[in-house]
Amino acid sequence: MMWQCCCQPGRRVGDDVVVLSSQGGGRDDVVVLSSPGEEVGDDVVVLSVRRRKVRRVLGCKTRRDDPPAPVEVSPEDLTTSSPLLSNHSSPHSSPHSPDSSTPSPMPSSHSPMPSSHSPMPSSHSPMPSSHSPDISNQFSFTWLSSDELQKIPLITVIREGKYGLIYLAVYNKELAVMKMYIKENQECFLNEMAAHISLNGIAGAPRLYAACPEAYALLLEYTGIPLEDYFSCCTLRKKLEVLIKIAERLGELHKKNIIHNNLKPHSITLTFQGEEPIIHLIDYRVASETGCLEKGNSLRRCKNPGYWLAPEFGKGGVPSPTTDTYSFAHLVIDVKNQIFHPLLQECLRMVAGATCGLNPLHRAPLPEVIGLIRSFLPLSD
Repeated sequence: MMWQCCCQPGRRVGDDVVVLSSQGGGRDDVVVLSSPGEEVGDDVVVLSVRRRKVRRVLGCKTRRDDPPAPVEVSPEDLTTSSPLLSNHSSPHSSPHSPDSSTPSPMPSSHSPMPSSHSPMPSSHSPMPSSHSPDISNQFSFTWLSSDELQKIPLITVIREGKYGLIYLAVYNKELAVMKMYIKENQECFLNEMAAHISLNGIAGAPRLYAACPEAYALLLEYTGIPLEDYFSCCTLRKKLEVLIKIAERLGELHKKNIIHNNLKPHSITLTFQGEEPIIHLIDYRVASETGCLEKGNSLRRCKNPGYWLAPEFGKGGVPSPTTDTYSFAHLVIDVKNQIFHPLLQECLRMVAGATCGLNPLHRAPLPEVIGLIRSFLPLSD
């Protein structure tokens, strides 16, 4: 199938086609796929399948020829302003060589944030400890100015919330997610950036491509379709298998001493390896270290906490792995309410009851929950 390209790259054409490049003769190939998240070659991916319409995205060559050079970031380069990594600090050297005359891509004088909240390297930064995340030796991403950020093609708005906007974008010829926080939520911006630097892909977390402190924006790896889209079309057995994989991803997160604190369907996405779904935990704006009590931290004050949030989180208590277990229980309840299998519904009700107790000490550990759900798989055939 061919699509006549008659507009600028990055512009939407109709309901299901986005033109990202215009090649020889003003025509681009468009491939219709059947599975959301499936990728064909280097330039075609299906974003969603709804009402039998397929949204198609083509490869992009609109990125500038000379992108800014990546900045190498080590554990010592993180700021102490992030609630996620704020407990431990020590002096460190600049990420640039001492004899280098190259200025920082984002001078502090250009940032609207106070110096105490700047994500740029400062005189003190957190170091790994027994209960701080084990950050990899080096992590590379790009600092962008607001002018550079504006040159990035935006495809569509994925989500709009009280904290800001999330766009589907194209960065260096790849699909990416751009998260733009409003100024009042700069703490969320810093916290999420610190989380992605700490995780570096662990638990399926999106990798950080670039950050723009001037605009409170993050450019992250695109990690597929929302969990809800997949649950709307997958089999009962696949639903149970995905629940198991989500619990396993939480286990990976907790091994890094990080608590998500906000696990819900919108914070889970899927890509696919063949027909097998790969789980990604996203949205770390309120993540925290295990057992870290952030006194006075605005991220922990919830006037109207969502039903999926653990009681101790909304009340500013101490987060622990069972904080995420409580939220996982509500994912189990969501699946229970979607199926029509009395025996399996009762089994899932038992799992939810074991994991959503008000007392964190009374919630079943995730390895036990994984084994329990796995034992139900034969019932779904």
